[in-house]
Amino acid sequence: MSLNTTQILTKSFKDLFQKKIRNIILISFLLTVFFVLTAIIFFYIKIINPFLDHFYIILKEYVAEIYFLNYLLKFKFFNYIFSLFKFLFIFLKFFILWFFILIIIMPVNNFISSFFIEIIFLYVNSLNNYNWKFPIKKNSFFLCLTSSCLFVLKSICLNIILLPLYFILPVVNIFIFVSLNGYLNGKELCKSILVQFFDLNDPNLENFYRINKSKIFFIGCTNTTMQLIPFVNFFFTSFSAISVSHLILYHFNKKKIKNKF
Repeated sequence: MSLNTTQILTKSFKDLFQKKIRNIILISFLLTVFFVLTAIIFFYIKIINPFLDHFYIILKEYVAEIYFLNYLLKFKFFNYIFSLFKFLFIFLKFFILWFFILIIIMPVNNFISSFFIEIIFLYVNSLNNYNWKFPIKKNSFFLCLTSSCLFVLKSICLNIILLPLYFILPVVNIFIFVSLNGYLNGKELCKSILVQFFDLNDPNLENFYRINKSKIFFIGCTNTTMQLIPFVNFFFTSFSAISVSHLILYHFNKKKIKNKF
């Protein structure tokens, strides 16, 4: 008998309201807001936004130099069209800002969660009496942080590569974004915990991923979907960390495996 997805979510939702978890969520929220705002200031406001404004000025000057286009702008209809174009350009700037936040907030959330995921995992273990037996590695925090940093790079690079698809495939782009990022996200959340106790080539990990791949994918996709919702995206990674903690603890609590440490 295994822990089904509904049971995992129910247990996770219950644990979410524990005082210690609430404190972690609050600290994670403040740190995430700080990092996201810093990224917006340095990358969007200082680089992306000025580039878009400069592009618009060049385009406007180019139109003004073309006599035929300049002549058309004297008519109200074409002037209205040009005003509509300006509105669309402003909308484009806000869309790029939203998409920029979307791309960075998930890896930032995962990076921040790496500072607390060990605490969450051990607290869920203690709270639910899972009786976790495996000793934590001495360099566990470094391993977890390294894994999270690699995830940040992979996530950002993947979304930049897929950027053209996101623009040319409306509606479908959401499924592509959620599926690919959900796969990475779910596996990374598990890895950031397991790497603190096991070697990456340990057969127990391969067995865990094989048995629970659908649940890991579901948790990852749910987390990714919640990243699309403003404000919810700032704390939902903590909920996902609780969910994968239950999944890992239940799996290894039920499996009689050899402790190699």
